[in-house]
Amino acid sequence: MRPRLPPLNALRAFEAAARNLSVTKAADELCVTPAAVTQQLKILEDALGRRLIRRVGRGVELTENGQQLFPVLCRTFSDISSAVTGLTSHSATKLRTSFLATVAQRWLAPRLIGFRRQFPDIAVAVSTSFRLVDFTREDIDVALRLGYGSWPGLHSTFVMNEELFPVCSPTLLREATLPAGSDLLRCHSLVHTIVRPTDWHAWQVEAGLEDFDATSGFHCENSALALEMAEYGLGLAIGRTPLVISALASGRLVAPFAARMSNPMSYYLVCQDTAARRPEIARFRDWIVNEGIETMEAIKKYIRRSDP
Repeated sequence: MRPRLPPLNALRAFEAAARNLSVTKAADELCVTPAAVTQQLKILEDALGRRLIRRVGRGVELTENGQQLFPVLCRTFSDISSAVTGLTSHSATKLRTSFLATVAQRWLAPRLIGFRRQFPDIAVAVSTSFRLVDFTREDIDVALRLGYGSWPGLHSTFVMNEELFPVCSPTLLREATLPAGSDLLRCHSLVHTIVRPTDWHAWQVEAGLEDFDATSGFHCENSALALEMAEYGLGLAIGRTPLVISALASGRLVAPFAARMSNPMSYYLVCQDTAARRPEIARFRDWIVNEGIETMEAIKKYIRRSDP
């Protein structure tokens, strides 16, 4: 005989409060009053004989027992929601993704039309963030991460790697009176990104060019803006191969130096282990891996063509 389970409403109230770390937010989500959520939490704790949540200021935190129960309930309610949606709706399956802003703008966006043509029944929602996604608390199915490929409890698939090197508008080279070298770096502004402040110095060390100031020039928020500034001829920016290959191939940017620095980290598509076999995630994973392969092949072709 199966053991008797606590009331479903009590389990749902706990899952919502634990996910939001707030009774008030859980009440808003469930369309009930905070007092009703509090009552359901008490019913659940009484049924289990364990404390699951404690009040902290205006929010809540999970006890050790709560931390053990929450991820199981989170997956269960997510699976129920997916199953019900699949039975009651014939609309496109929504896939919620998270990318670094620059990767989404300069690499993913031009390619998504291909995914839509291939899988019109999957609607991809793209969000951007500089921090790591917490799959247990955020409404995200898959994320592209830059790292070493191992995250506890998560399924990761290699997509592509990258190299770093200076890029600039071809107008800067046409205006230069001397061959590409430290003179080019001294005569034109460097464009830095606030989120990757050491890229220029790291490349300077790799290239062995110590006779220019690797800290001077423009500073902007992210790599997408830095590369746009480079395309407009405002200076040289550090390019990362997946993000600049299209601009290099079209001639909007050029790479005036042969020295390239490998990033020890690579791009991986990451999701929860329990979600890895979902059809929409599997299809997106296969597609994005293929896009990564094509990107790396395009980079190799460009390097073979441009290297002496």
